[in-house]
Amino acid sequence: MTRRLRNILFTIAGGIVAVGSIFMTTTEPSISFAEESEGERVELVVKNISVLEPRSGTFVPHQDIIVRGTRIAEIRPASEELPPSKVVVNGTGKFVIPGLFDNHVHIARLSKESAALFLTSGVTSVRDMGSDPEKINLWRKQIDYGKFYGPRIVQASGPMLEGRGEQRIDHWVVANPEEAKTFVEKIANLGMDCIKVRTAVNLETYLAIAQAAQEHGLPLYGHGLDILSPKEALEAGQKSFEHAFYPYPLSKTSAEEKKALFAAFKSTQAVHVPTLAAWQPATQSITALREKLATYEHANEFKLPEELLDHWEKSLVAHEKEGRGSAGWQKAIRTAAEDIGKMHRGGVSVLPGTDTGAPFVVPGAGLHEELALLIRLSGLTPAEVLRAATINSAVFYGKEKDLGSVEEGKIADFVVLNKNPLERIENSTSIDAVVFRGEVLSRAHLNIMLSQTKTPKDE
Repeated sequence: MTRRLRNILFTIAGGIVAVGSIFMTTTEPSISFAEESEGERVELVVKNISVLEPRSGTFVPHQDIIVRGTRIAEIRPASEELPPSKVVVNGTGKFVIPGLFDNHVHIARLSKESAALFLTSGVTSVRDMGSDPEKINLWRKQIDYGKFYGPRIVQASGPMLEGRGEQRIDHWVVANPEEAKTFVEKIANLGMDCIKVRTAVNLETYLAIAQAAQEHGLPLYGHGLDILSPKEALEAGQKSFEHAFYPYPLSKTSAEEKKALFAAFKSTQAVHVPTLAAWQPATQSITALREKLATYEHANEFKLPEELLDHWEKSLVAHEKEGRGSAGWQKAIRTAAEDIGKMHRGGVSVLPGTDTGAPFVVPGAGLHEELALLIRLSGLTPAEVLRAATINSAVFYGKEKDLGSVEEGKIADFVVLNKNPLERIENSTSIDAVVFRGEVLSRAHLNIMLSQTKTPKDE
């Protein structure tokens, strides 16, 4: 049966299925707009709101936030004496957190319309870890110039470097050390910000990639590879390790080895990006995933690109072939998540990322799932995951002067919530408004953005 026929039958039998409390929520109006003729005004005033200080993990209550242009001009105790403003948000009883980072996405697998799903979820910054470089450069400019709504792309690797497979626009196969130098230079000349190694044909080629990246001033990121130890990868200059299974399992390393490993991570300021959200489908049955796919196909709050849903459906073949959903897979992923918690408590910086573009990871919403999984499976606290998704992420990219916290002088990227996320991390989805570069996206505006995620092919 074709998916289009199944869609028709599903619609007749079950109607439209709602997906997730993060989408299309409604609240009492809390935002007022000034008339254009009312003279010179600041862009935004948020009145009497609780402001998260991510470093300490506490909220400072009863604060006024004043935004001029794209930056936060002032934060001060709540007062009736406020400057005239184009937009006023009544923050009484509400909470504000910094705009969130998703540290592992493949944004170019989305449509321009569905890229807005990051912003509707309060995700204002992303690191792209493998996409068509020309598309990334174009989208970055268009987002920056306001041509369409999407998150800030803080870093992008362009094509992933591989040791096997076929050449693709987002996967470049590197056969030897000489090619490594050539390909890294090409990526640098394309304006990319970093290098990602997904697989390597041998240790010599990996080390040549690492050296070339260093020569071009590009940080080296990648998967954990079995051709070298974590310590050797750190010594070669790798700054991030993606997808949790490295080293795996920690139980096979001695206490002394773990201590040395954690110290090496800290001394090199390297991070782990576990993408637990992307691993969750491997813990579920094929029946559950087919039901989930149908849910996303018929979501009435938003519409994912047809090509992405096709990719997700094709992934079910590998899911069955590899026996995913079994008790063994469930145990392995649970162990990897527990190891991430141990690394975090050992002082290793863990940053949340989702692998958006991978099967069953919804843009934006996947980041909130990742935060919840880091708490439930890895043992982090709400304050710790919010710190990781905000100021710690900004520090990793050297962007802490502009991003990562709601402070005077920083770019006005923040999220207004109706509920306290420190009490329950799921409250991070109770979004009343998103402020991106000083522009206020009200709940009504966000709902309109969600309704416009259809692409021409979907019509």
